[in-house]
Amino acid sequence: MFSAEAWCCPPKVIQQFVQDLSNRNDVQTANAILQNYASCISAEDAETRRSAAIGIAEIAELYGEGDGSLLIGALTNTGATLASGAPRLTHPLNDRSSTTHAESDCFKINESKNAIEG
Repeated sequence: MFSAEAWCCPPKVIQQFVQDLSNRNDVQTANAILQNYASCISAEDAETRRSAAIGIAEIAELYGEGDGSLLIGALTNTGATLASGAPRLTHPLNDRSSTTHAESDCFKINESKNAIEG
């Protein structure tokens, strides 16, 4: 969890480990793990950046705990990566097939919601 390969760890494992450390009042180690995980977003490899971005999104609430410095650091790092001209971190939403797929998913969700509420 302290290596450049931290992005390989499933976010749920990172989350559980960090929560266990926090419960034992080892906030310094927990924060170091989260900082290292967030740093993977600036890796050279596009797949690494993408995986890190998805993982950070899944455990985002952990970055918002405490004084907010972890969240600010993660956002700053992500912004710097995007500003540097790195390829997209996730699938492009402006791609026609992605947009159509997203619209289809939203339609299905709304239909299900209406059926439940109806």
